Amino acid sequence: MRLIEVVITSTKSHGLNNHNREACVSWLRTVIVHRMKHTITILLIITARGLFAQSVVGINMSNCDSNSDPEYMYANRLISKRIVNDTLHLELGLVRNCAFEPSVELHRRADSLIIEIENVSEIWMGCICCFEMIVKAVGIRDTSFTLIQKYQFEDFTKDGFTEYEVYTEIKSYPNKFIFPSITEIESATPDNQMTEDSLRIGSWYIMDAVTNVIKAKAFYFLDHEGKSRTKWRAVYDKEGNIIEVCAFTGVDSEGYSNVTCATKEQYLKLEIKKP
Repeated sequence: MRLIEVVITSTKSHGLNNHNREACVSWLRTVIVHRMKHTITILLIITARGLFAQSVVGINMSNCDSNSDPEYMYANRLISKRIVNDTLHLELGLVRNCAFEPSVELHRRADSLIIEIENVSEIWMGCICCFEMIVKAVGIRDTSFTLIQKYQFEDFTKDGFTEYEVYTEIKSYPNKFIFPSITEIESATPDNQMTEDSLRIGSWYIMDAVTNVIKAKAFYFLDHEGKSRTKWRAVYDKEGNIIEVCAFTGVDSEGYSNVTCATKEQYLKLEIKKP
C-alpha cells in the first residue's frame, strides 16, 4: 500500500487534521479495493474467454486428394464424433481449395456445437481437393450435440455487398458422394404422392405422355420452409438406360435450388456404396 503512505505524507504536509486525513485514507482504500475487484473481474473474463477459445487442442488434416471427384462430394460432411480420454474427436469430410489451411473455433450453445472453419492460407490455387479433418477439443463431455457450421456470407444487394452470418447443420451421410447409389435409383417405386398442399413428396416416376416410357425418376422432399425440392433425379433415354443423374446441393440467395449433374459415365465410375 505504498500509495496510501504517500497520501498520508502529503496530507500532513498540507495541514489536514487527523479526522480529515483518516477520511481521505479510507476513501482511497475504498477506491483501491473497488478497482482491484474490477481488475480481477476483467482478468477472470479474459481468462474464461481464453480458456474457451483454446478448447481446440489439435487439428489433423489428410493430404489433398484431387482425384476423388470433389465436385460430386459433400462440401461439409460429418464422418464421426466420439470422446477419447476426455477429448472430443470430431472427424469431418471437406471440399476446399487445394491450398486450404484451417483455423477452427468451437462454441457450445444449448444442444448445438457451433463450428467456425476459416481458411487462413495466404495462397489460393485454381483447384479443389477432398480433405478429411479431425478436430480435437476439450471441455465437451458428450456427443449428443447437433453440429452447426457458422460462416460469413456475402450477397450483392441494391446497397452494395452485404455480409451476414449463416448457420447450417453439418450432417452425416451414408456416402461421401451427393448422388444416390444405383440401388437406390433402381429400387425407387412410382409412389407419385403429393401433400395436402399439392406438393410432390417421396419417389416419383415421370413418364412420356405419348409412349408411356419412363423419362425420369426423382425423389422429392420438403425443406425447412415447407417447399418441395428435388433431392435427386435420374434421367433415362428411350431404351430405359440412365443418361444423367442430378442431385440437390443447396439453395442460392434467391431461393432457387442448386443442382449438380453427372453423365452416366461420370456417375458409374463413382464408388457409391449402398446405404
